[in-house]
Amino acid sequence: MHTYAAAGTGFLLAVLWFDAMFDAQTPQHTGGPLPAEVLTLISASRP
Repeated sequence: MHTYAAAGTGFLLAVLWFDAMFDAQTPQHTGGPLPAEVLTLISASRP
């Protein structure tokens, strides 16, 4: 049971990390599509 809890916790932390990285890179771009350089940075940060 502890293995499943650890795996679930790790997955949740990974999702929160990617959300934080997205939020950190996009606050100044509101109301439209993101520029290509921002999208490139976001997609490059994947493991």
